[in-house]
Amino acid sequence: MDPQRAAVAARLGADMIGLVFAPSRRRVSLGQALEIAEAVRGCGASARDRGSDAKPRPPTPGGQGRPSLQRNGEGGPPSCASVVGVFVNFPPEEVNAAAEACGLDYIQLSGDESPDYCRNISRPFIKALRLAPDSEPGEMALQMDAYIMPRPDALFPLDPHVPGEYGGSGRPWDWERGPHGARDLSQSARRRGSSRGEGCAPVEQEPL
Repeated sequence: MDPQRAAVAARLGADMIGLVFAPSRRRVSLGQALEIAEAVRGCGASARDRGSDAKPRPPTPGGQGRPSLQRNGEGGPPSCASVVGVFVNFPPEEVNAAAEACGLDYIQLSGDESPDYCRNISRPFIKALRLAPDSEPGEMALQMDAYIMPRPDALFPLDPHVPGEYGGSGRPWDWERGPHGARDLSQSARRRGSSRGEGCAPVEQEPL
């Protein structure tokens, strides 16, 4: 990911631009992340200069699950995509410092972070859930509930459990598993104020 590609993706309708801080071949430095975030913010400024309406953004704190316009970081201009930092088992103070430095809109936690850990995160968070093949919708809903307690606007991408990997495996979650599959999970998510999924795994050509 580089600033030019991030800006193009945002202009073409991406809801979120992910910056991987976790160990990965796609990992970015703090300086690179700041450059990409600024390019995405610049995309929003260009849209306003052209007289375009700002694009609806994912739910924000207090938004009660409704899309709303969100600013990139503190006091930044609306852009055409949210900027998300991806972390795996980092100390919370390091996560918060990176989020502040880059003006992240969301923090994605893709490791073993607990609900108590998430209480120390300063921005809206996305908690990736790594699910075993035999996980049932009710069990998944209970996991979501535990994270919703500290942050009602939390979002939940679903990853299949791959031993030794924290997401980015390129393997999509089997949405049709079980008698009702996606329908049951979707109903559970809606009851908890979340209606968004994550679309990277089905389109990735190779793992992170």
